[in-house]
Amino acid sequence: MKNWFSATYGPSGAHLIALARHSDEVLSTFLAMAGREDLMVAIKLAAAEQAVEELLEAVRQLSGDEPSDTII
Repeated sequence: MKNWFSATYGPSGAHLIALARHSDEVLSTFLAMAGREDLMVAIKLAAAEQAVEELLEAVRQLSGDEPSDTII
């Protein structure tokens, strides 16, 4: 890894994939360098939608409402 930081050698494709799988910062930087910032926006939007769904479910549980398939 020290060779990566010193720019002597870069990570292999497999290593880069593993890094991106575990690091949002690596994924974001990779997509930006590839000119695909739109994909990072889509990833963030999907995460936000999931968070809203989880929040709504928690509110429903607190209020004693049954979950529904109705989308607000």
